[in-house]
This record gives sequence, C-alpha cells and structure tokens, in this order.
Amino acid sequence: MVKYECNLKSGRFTMPRFITDTCIACGSCAAECPVDCISEGEIYVIDPSLCIDCGACQEVCPVDCIIEE
Repeated sequence: MVKYECNLKSGRFTMPRFITDTCIACGSCAAECPVDCISEGEIYVIDPSLCIDCGACQEVCPVDCIIEE
C-alpha cells in the first residue's frame, strides 16, 4: 500500500520521506531502492506513486538529506 496523502492547503501529494536540496546526487539512495522510485536530476527525487515507504534510501544516505516530512 502506498502511503501518501494530499495536503489540503497546497493540493500536492506528500510523503513521509523527502529528499532535500542538500542532496549531493551520489546515487546511494537510488541504488538501494527496491522499487526504483528515485530518479536522478540535479538532486534525486522520490516518486510518491511508486514509493512503498520502506526507508531503505534514508538509511544509506551519506549526507542525511532524506528526511521525514
């Protein structure tokens, strides 16, 4: 079951985990993700429609930029 909800104020979907702009784009999180829901860019981004909220990405981040919202 995907765990995300619509924020009524913004109308956006939110997730318990979020990658902040302190991401160094090392790729550790994407390599660890069992469902490939993290995509590369200037920083990495979690796709809330694919994330299973397992926390594997947060555990391997070397700069602790994956936080719980």
